[in-house]
Amino acid sequence: MELQALIKNINITKLINYKNINITGLNHNSKNVAKGDLFFCINGLTNKGETFVVDAINNGAIAVVTESELNIDCIQIVVDNVRVAMALIAKCFYDSCCDNLKIIMVTGTNGKTTSTYVLNSIFNVSGIKCAIIGTNGIYYDNKQLYYGLTTPDPIDLHYYFKQLYNLGVKVVIMEASAHAIALNKLCGINAEAMLYTNLTYEHVDFFENMQNYVNTKINYINNGGFKFIVANGDCEYAKLINSKLPLVFYGLQNPAQTFAVNINYSILGTDFFVNCFDEVFEVKSCLIGLYNVYNLLGCITIAYLFGLSNEQICLGIKNLKHIPGRFNLYNLDLNNKVIIDFAHTPDGFYSVLNEIKKLRQGKIITIFGCVG
Repeated sequence: MELQALIKNINITKLINYKNINITGLNHNSKNVAKGDLFFCINGLTNKGETFVVDAINNGAIAVVTESELNIDCIQIVVDNVRVAMALIAKCFYDSCCDNLKIIMVTGTNGKTTSTYVLNSIFNVSGIKCAIIGTNGIYYDNKQLYYGLTTPDPIDLHYYFKQLYNLGVKVVIMEASAHAIALNKLCGINAEAMLYTNLTYEHVDFFENMQNYVNTKINYINNGGFKFIVANGDCEYAKLINSKLPLVFYGLQNPAQTFAVNINYSILGTDFFVNCFDEVFEVKSCLIGLYNVYNLLGCITIAYLFGLSNEQICLGIKNLKHIPGRFNLYNLDLNNKVIIDFAHTPDGFYSVLNEIKKLRQGKIITIFGCVG
């Protein structure tokens, strides 16, 4: 693609040695650069991207995007923010395919992955081709297309948007991690809807304190331009969402458009009656625990707002038998059971162990590791 077309929608502060050349690829890792690539000088936490420019050029890069003028004989596009430029250029390079997909963002500390799987099941039984982008990778039609970061870097992300579009996918449900928001990975993506699950203590190594973490998520929700936002009304931080936006609440404690009554759960699953915009119907799920009732309520609300029927919603939930790494139950001998769960935050541990405590018949042995 011509360089002129790639950079037409980004804020440029200076062009150096500029000429309109053909760009055959994008990269921000100098080791992976191929001949004809446009290289992005990204500054990390410890290293500056310009440190690797010479390696990138030696490997075939023919132009660079940078935040400062470099002492190199190469086409330089100087911008205020390389990460923002990379996201917008990647979108353009892959034909802006994300604009032809209905994208549902899911953000929050816990419940993101579960919510993507529930929504995927609901849309699939409704005959709508759907894909997931999240912690467990990129999935379409039960096939894993990618495994890596929860929210892939923009070059990978837009490459897969194009692949999914070419496969006929109509809806993409993706996790919007706090890191992805802070690092501008989602710039240029016009999502249809936002599902906000909760905010609890996490990622203070990156954000330094809880307030910065909260502000990152809430500011993204408030400024995302979503057609509608579905939020957990029982989360204390939900009150920070701009009430003038198209906002719908779900929950169990505070007034909400979607709520549940007559909740029953066992080691085999959960059932309850849901009131969704004054329509009442019974939901039966293999997912376990009160925290999954919240996840289901959020997904039911999203599906309802997308125009799916109560029958489609219930069938999609019923058909979802398990989610990899989420309360996966294994029966051993002598009626002993093992549960494997991804919980790694204080709230995650509390929620899972609290539900196990309610359901146990003997003692609980907890084994956990340490990420990193």
